[in-house]
Amino acid sequence: MAINTVAAAYTVQATDEYLRVDATGGARTITLPLSAAMIQQDVIVAKVDNTGNAVTITASGSEKINGSTTLVLSSQWAKTRLLSTGAGWEVIG
Repeated sequence: MAINTVAAAYTVQATDEYLRVDATGGARTITLPLSAAMIQQDVIVAKVDNTGNAVTITASGSEKINGSTTLVLSSQWAKTRLLSTGAGWEVIG
């Protein structure tokens, strides 16, 4: 599994499988690529710090994540697994 740790705004890459997000220095925004670029691929995004700073996952363009434009992780070790359907993103875990 490809593990990547980021501590700044970041756009998910096709090679990302597990993304560890450190929001110690402030809130972070993680942008999902257009789902057609990662069709039937999944990515796990986890907030690894214990601050009150949120990690906001944002869909690209007009795409949605389970019907919403964003998904917020607010507590340490909160995580979500997202699957690209080709037309958007679904939470699968």
